Amino acid sequence: MIRTFSMLLIGLGFATSAVGQTRLHVVDPLRRVSEDPAVLERIRDGEEVRLVIPRNGVASAQVVVASDRPLPRVQARLSNLVHESGQVTMPATLATLRYATRHTSFDARGNPLGEPETHFDGLLDQPRPGERVQPVWITLALPPQAPPGTYRGQLQVAPGGIVPVVVEVSEWAAPSPAEFETHVSLLHSPETIARHYGVALWSPEHIRLTEPSLRMLGQVGNKVLYLPLVAETHFGNEETMVRVTRIGRTAPWTPDFAPLERYLTASRQAMGEPRAICLYLWEPAWARRPPEHLGVTSVERGRTDTMEAPYFGQPGSEAFWRPILEGVRDRVARLGWNPERIMIGVAEDARPSAEIVGFFDGILPGVRWTMFTHGRGDPRPDGADYVVDGVPVGWLELPYRPDLRRYDPNRSLGLGWRRALPTVTSLRSFDSLDPSAYRNAAAWAMSSDRYTGFTRIGLDFWPIDGRPLIGRTHRWHNLYRFNPRWFVIPGPEGAAATVRFEMLREGVQEAEAVIRVERATMDRSSPLSAEQRREARQLMDERMQALMPAIDNWDGFAGSGWADRAARLFALAAQIDAATAR
Repeated sequence: MIRTFSMLLIGLGFATSAVGQTRLHVVDPLRRVSEDPAVLERIRDGEEVRLVIPRNGVASAQVVVASDRPLPRVQARLSNLVHESGQVTMPATLATLRYATRHTSFDARGNPLGEPETHFDGLLDQPRPGERVQPVWITLALPPQAPPGTYRGQLQVAPGGIVPVVVEVSEWAAPSPAEFETHVSLLHSPETIARHYGVALWSPEHIRLTEPSLRMLGQVGNKVLYLPLVAETHFGNEETMVRVTRIGRTAPWTPDFAPLERYLTASRQAMGEPRAICLYLWEPAWARRPPEHLGVTSVERGRTDTMEAPYFGQPGSEAFWRPILEGVRDRVARLGWNPERIMIGVAEDARPSAEIVGFFDGILPGVRWTMFTHGRGDPRPDGADYVVDGVPVGWLELPYRPDLRRYDPNRSLGLGWRRALPTVTSLRSFDSLDPSAYRNAAAWAMSSDRYTGFTRIGLDFWPIDGRPLIGRTHRWHNLYRFNPRWFVIPGPEGAAATVRFEMLREGVQEAEAVIRVERATMDRSSPLSAEQRREARQLMDERMQALMPAIDNWDGFAGSGWADRAARLFALAAQIDAATAR
């Protein structure tokens, strides 16, 4: 039972008269928490913190301090967690404690920028005093060898109280994010980071500030890396990741790969090998006519500028572009990555001509394209080799989210993971601020046999001078019909996670368990009992039914029972692993 503790407050240096009537609430992490303390009085989500987590996995929970007066600086401390056997102790250091904030942006000194929002979303290492409501977030990350079972401990919050903490560790071990089969493609903006913090693009300081974004991409198993090689695309990038330089006006231009090398090295450390490495070189408007200016960043005598490069197929274009493209390929190979994952992008409903496709194929034989399209009239992808209007496609993005109204509980569901060609949905108008939407994004995307994951959600295209960079130069889709351009916040030292990010992270992890269950139940030769197959079918149906309220509303997900379903899912995945290993 939660204890309010006036005596303990005094012992910790807080007087009850200073904070007024203070209460500590256990709140479902799928709930949005507002600045209004009265709202919390109507919430009864439990008397103890509960985290359901697989080995090698993550889980988050929240408690919320509320007072009728502004709170002082809230401080939380988690005890070690003791296994039900009494023989194992989980150190508190496996958990990260953070404090949710209503501010959506901070400068390099940690000062908030702009007016606070109504709801708490950003997660910071230190709380900001003065709020009447303060959510405290616990994020637990376990190693793969963590002993399964139930662990118990306490979270002490001052001012506020003490709340019991229960951690249910599954036998199932989640794969590492780099091994996720769910295809996630979040869009990341290094240039936004440089501008927000006022540092030189591609400088060591810039790379350091970019690393938190890259780490978060790695934590969700992000599969696509975009490398802009032309300037002023719809991503809003003014510069290119490969520059050209020369010594003397009559000397030839030669590529400078230093920025690219720094970025690729940081990406490898944070994300591992991506599924697609998109060389951003083409925009759909160019299908009608070549661009008036094709810009590439140039450096001459220490001055950075934008020079006009020859358009693909025009005189001098092969001599200019071949050393750049081959240099990128060689550097990808040096990292130990497969050069076949290099693709040209981005094709759309308007496709590049045969001449454009042939130009790139002549330099990088067999190179495929990324394509973001409605796909009307296109053949349905049936295997890994997919060609549309003469364009070989290696990564396919579609705007349509799965239609849950077509769900039939008597038929197989999901199974998109069986597709050889990565085919992902933009989830169309994924404009929710609700944590439950992010928790269920992967579940919705993977509920169709059409998709292997989701795409076109911006990670860190924060507003610069009131506007995000994406869409500034070209309006092409702007991430497609109101998808968010950012859902992490600029913290004092680079991007900081949010409530929404942590929920999306858990949702992708859960999708991996779903794939494990679906694969085993579809395999007639797998050693599963009839009872296990029935249990799997029932659980998959319950998960789908929980998605149904959100058919027309991203904020309409059913939150009740999600932790129980996750616990059953992880337990079933563990049973399948054990049966398969025998």
